[in-house]
Amino acid sequence: MCITTGSLRNFEGYVKTVDRHRRVTKLEVPILGYPTPTEVGFGAIKKISEEEFRCMVKKNMQEYREKSQEEPGQVRVLKGIFKEMTG
Repeated sequence: MCITTGSLRNFEGYVKTVDRHRRVTKLEVPILGYPTPTEVGFGAIKKISEEEFRCMVKKNMQEYREKSQEEPGQVRVLKGIFKEMTG
């Protein structure tokens, strides 16, 4: 799932639970390499395909790499969803 609005816009996450009465879903969104539970309304998320997900991750990683190479003294992440990123 991809969050479409709010401060976590364009973040991708995995659905953990759905509350149809309150019209919210609980997602686990990877933030700084850790799965972070987030509650999001139905109107703020959309389902994406595996291909869209991979393209979005690739684009975000490329943008992050370009920004991080400008600053000296960075640390490179070796494992996990943020593999090969620096910060």
